[in-house]
Amino acid sequence: MKKVTKDVLLNWYEEMLFWRKFEDKLAQVYIQQKVRGFLHLYNGQEAILAGSLHAMDL
Repeated sequence: MKKVTKDVLLNWYEEMLFWRKFEDKLAQVYIQQKVRGFLHLYNGQEAILAGSLHAMDL
């Protein structure tokens, strides 16, 4: 099992903020109808992505 250090935790936090901001921006352009089709937002689930990427060594 990989060690979780302060740097790793900070990296997770930065990734979670990035994905939250990305989704917020995507929601804005979807509302403006600049993105077509169906949009399923993942707000509140950013920790799953960050932790999964860490577990997969990405």
